[in-house]
Amino acid sequence: CSMTLRAPSTLLFSRISLATLLVLGGALGCRKPKTKVDKLKGISATELLLESEIALKQGKYDEGRKLLRYIEENLPSSVEFPKAKLMLGDSYFFATGASYPEALVEYTSFINFFPRHEQRDYALYHVALCHYATIETAERDQTETRKALDTFKQLLQEAPGSPYAPDATAKVTQCWR
Repeated sequence: CSMTLRAPSTLLFSRISLATLLVLGGALGCRKPKTKVDKLKGISATELLLESEIALKQGKYDEGRKLLRYIEENLPSSVEFPKAKLMLGDSYFFATGASYPEALVEYTSFINFFPRHEQRDYALYHVALCHYATIETAERDQTETRKALDTFKQLLQEAPGSPYAPDATAKVTQCWR
């Protein structure tokens, strides 16, 4: 009689133990591999910025943007943060298949984050160029022309001594034509 009682309890215990092992084994076996973001945690913002510059110069825009986004999202108090924001805009503006809407978003974001930054004129100039690049013929909608014109004028008003002022003046004339 005692043997029949032990057998089911031992069997039940072994089933519970087996189920526990399967659950634990499955959890350990499904551990996520380290992602690229996890690997970036120990790298300084200066090193990340340098790596992103190299990637962008080599035409690896997606790779460069990932590094710049990491700085933007995880190191916003770093000294390199403003440059990373500008470089994000440049990564879209100067890419092989330039994407002016994305560049416009990044440059505008820079202007909003850093309204008194020394490179505000650069960002304003590129915002205007993003609009200027999407101008269609005179017979079409002139919304982008007006936006480009307004931004070039804003640049000339805020930073008349900017190195971008002569080109902005020429582009104002082109917009009126």
